[in-house]
Amino acid sequence: MILDAENYEKKLISKGHIVILSVLIAVMLMFHFVPMLVTDGVLYEIIEDTLLCYLLCIVLTYFLVFTPAYYRTMRNESDKKEWAVIALIFGIIIAIGVLPSGDDSSLILEFGLIGLLMAYYTGGSGMATVAALFGIIAKLVTCDSAGDSLLTIAGLLFALAAVSLLGRKVFDRGKAVLFFAVASVSALMVLFQYILYVSVPLTFSYYSAEDWFFAILVPQAVFSIAGLLFLHQFIINAREKIVNLKNMNDLALAKKIQASAIPTDFPNTRTLCFYGGMIPQSEVGGDFYDFFSIKDGLMAIVIADVSDKGLPAALFMMKAKATIKAIAMTQTLPGEILRLSNAELCKGNGEGQFVTAWVGILDTDMHILWYADAGHSVPYIRSRHGDFRKMEFKKGLVLGVSQKAKYTTQRTVLEDGDMLFLYTDGVTEAFDAQESMYGPERLENLLNTTASDDPKVVVESVYSDVMSFTGDADVSDDITMLCISVNLSTVKRKLFTSDVDELDSVKDFIISCISDSGCTDMFKNKVEIIAEEIFINICNNSYGEETGQVTVQCRVAEDELKLTFMDDGIPFNPLEAESPDTTLSAEDRPIGGLGIHLIRRMTESAHYKHVDGKNIFTVRMRMPKTDE
Repeated sequence: MILDAENYEKKLISKGHIVILSVLIAVMLMFHFVPMLVTDGVLYEIIEDTLLCYLLCIVLTYFLVFTPAYYRTMRNESDKKEWAVIALIFGIIIAIGVLPSGDDSSLILEFGLIGLLMAYYTGGSGMATVAALFGIIAKLVTCDSAGDSLLTIAGLLFALAAVSLLGRKVFDRGKAVLFFAVASVSALMVLFQYILYVSVPLTFSYYSAEDWFFAILVPQAVFSIAGLLFLHQFIINAREKIVNLKNMNDLALAKKIQASAIPTDFPNTRTLCFYGGMIPQSEVGGDFYDFFSIKDGLMAIVIADVSDKGLPAALFMMKAKATIKAIAMTQTLPGEILRLSNAELCKGNGEGQFVTAWVGILDTDMHILWYADAGHSVPYIRSRHGDFRKMEFKKGLVLGVSQKAKYTTQRTVLEDGDMLFLYTDGVTEAFDAQESMYGPERLENLLNTTASDDPKVVVESVYSDVMSFTGDADVSDDITMLCISVNLSTVKRKLFTSDVDELDSVKDFIISCISDSGCTDMFKNKVEIIAEEIFINICNNSYGEETGQVTVQCRVAEDELKLTFMDDGIPFNPLEAESPDTTLSAEDRPIGGLGIHLIRRMTESAHYKHVDGKNIFTVRMRMPKTDE
């Protein structure tokens, strides 16, 4: 739950505060019902009036802290009207605290200072100044003694200066120092009162100096100091609670942002299986992973880790995620995606945040993986009959630091049974209670002892082992993993020379792939026609008079055949050729385009792409069975 101004008071109420407040009220009632504690009725009235004023300060302050307006003011979220009302209330507290200090009751100033101190805690020097001015005006209006008024005003101004000047230096280091600075002003005022009214012969005839000191000054001082300590501790507690609630709100918001950035629907296909997870820890970081289709069978895979923690990291993470995705939709080389993303993230990055990232572009037709790194943890890759090993790639600079950074795109071909394991440093940099690090060696050993081709089993095994290693130690960084397995059991691939004499071999290879599928002879004839058109196009247009290599891949899955041809020749998209006008006679039609027209008519889909210097042409065909 995100806490707000309407429900934060439930987190603030303390039984201890209620008990202390009750004790102070009990003391007030004791002075009211036991007048024998004092020796003179006049003294009793003075004490009662003074303590009543102090009690009003305590109660007013205590319940003010619970108001939503006070909560918003402490968080700098209040409007001008609310700010002015809070300042006025503190001014009233100052006025109540200084009103008893007339000729009859001495210059008891110390309790008026609590309103000044709290005004500064709440709204800074500006609010303290406004509150002090109100207290000064109240003193001038209500006090008959000019000297007493001037002394009170001087004390308030001195205290205001002390709060403002001293508070700038020590407020962040500890509020207690500021409190004792103000309390020392009160102590000096009490000492001055003793010198003025005890050492100097009194002009008042209705009570002696000793009665005044022990029956008025001491009870007032004890009661006011007790109340001052109580309210000071309470206001400090309130401020810390509000700061904590703000942190809780930020943390809850950061967790929501981070959770929204982690996809939960994995794009599993017949040949690819995905599984990942992000386990947020005590401090929300900026981990995320993502995968999304770009175009023509290309899929982007991203995993990243933003520096810093909490809400700033979550916001920068969303910016990084959106930036990388937007650029990946227009670029196909990971190195270029990282370069352009870095340039964007460097703009306006005054806080110096950065993000490590690994970006891959996977061709889901030919299962070629292009990838680039930006200071991220090294991924692991495993072949079907081998162990996990670290991927070899050139490390790049983290994103968001230098616009001059460059990133290198590298390439690998995924084979049947391969598995890719991506992660953030929250895995390898987890610590146990003895401050030993989990480390990449333990991770690699665990990956190699986890005998499973299921990405979910691998991810959950790693997480379980990390949690077992850390034990009761606090894991302060997110644990984020993404695992991808490749199943090409239904895929066959063969390399040919771009020579028309190889055409029969190409046809024989494709027919052998579908011979056990139960498809009709008519369908086989269609496949031969399509294979011939595509292969001849590659030989004549991609390589011309030169000779190169052509990779032919065939995947049979239930009632579908997927054929893919890949070559390293010049970029050539046969689908750009205009379809011939079949209404014209053969003599009137321009030469060319009929083969591609047949491919469009005889297949469910056909698409071309040029990636990293390679032409990739893919067709899909519905495969009818003999028993249909």
